[in-house]
Amino acid sequence: MIYFLCNLIYSLSVVTEGDEAPPKGFRVLGAIIACVIWLQSLYFLSMIDSFYPLIFIIFRVFGDIIYFLVILLIILFAFANGLYAIGRNIIQFDKVAEDELPLHAQGITGALRTMYYISLGEVGIYQEFGSGEGTNEGIERVFLLLSTFIVLVHMMNMLIAIMGTTFERNREVEVQLITKGKLKFVVDNWWTKPFTEK
Repeated sequence: MIYFLCNLIYSLSVVTEGDEAPPKGFRVLGAIIACVIWLQSLYFLSMIDSFYPLIFIIFRVFGDIIYFLVILLIILFAFANGLYAIGRNIIQFDKVAEDELPLHAQGITGALRTMYYISLGEVGIYQEFGSGEGTNEGIERVFLLLSTFIVLVHMMNMLIAIMGTTFERNREVEVQLITKGKLKFVVDNWWTKPFTEK
């Protein structure tokens, strides 16, 4: 029933056009529901022996990396805070026009976006360093090198190691996971009473 209602809401949010178009929030709700409907297919795919261990590992990895993500966020905020302070120097001493400010000098959100790009491997961001008179270029490059090594090389390799450990640990008990998944499916759908009582 819930699945049917979700499909109905999604269909109404996408299909209606013109004067009968739903409010903006209705389409946002439809977009969220569309994602939920597609993710629901993972639940049904878990009945196939080849899929269940992989689906289980996806959710297990999220649980295993919680503490890692906290540490990563602290490191990202630390470097973003440093870049923000350097950005204040650029504004005050390097005589850069407001529309030519590098991303990390555009407030704390700009510094956080810079660290986000660096964590994704977008080191081309260094081209923005040394703006104006370039009195802060040296310290900017030191921050770039340190953040690239710590975040991109060290932390991302730790993430890969954590995920690899989770994968290996679950591969050892794959048969038990498949059985557990099938039993969970049966218990979840027990209310449908597939067998008539005699």
